[in-house]
Amino acid sequence: GSGLSTSFPIEMIKMIREHGVVSLWQGSIPLATRGGLFTAGQMLGYDGLKTLAREYGIEDSPQLHVIASISAAFWSSFAAAPADLIMTRCMSSETDAIHTIQAIYSEGGIHAFWRGWGLFFVRLVPVMLTYSTVYEQSRKSFGLGYMS
Repeated sequence: GSGLSTSFPIEMIKMIREHGVVSLWQGSIPLATRGGLFTAGQMLGYDGLKTLAREYGIEDSPQLHVIASISAAFWSSFAAAPADLIMTRCMSSETDAIHTIQAIYSEGGIHAFWRGWGLFFVRLVPVMLTYSTVYEQSRKSFGLGYMS
């Protein structure tokens, strides 16, 4: 078999019985917040840098896409790291977001929210490089031009 001793529906029913229906949404606010911050950072890093570069007369090219992709990885990881940490801790414990934030702050001040940020950034660089440059080159290949 699959090596699982119980099925998903059984575990879900068990969770509802032990912790209530609300427990099914534990960590959902930090998750949605993380998604919004990640996307905002990605757009700021990629589109923001490309727009700024074009305003300074830099040609839209694969080289600019690579630099903008690295910028997108930087800003998305920087913006989402605190929410990512809060979300992970909320989902793996019985505490709510407010108590989780207080605990993280008491562990190391404001800087504690970016613990592990470097690894987050390093993990994102290849993803952003691949996604953004392939997307831009695909658009150009299909005659749509680069994303503006």
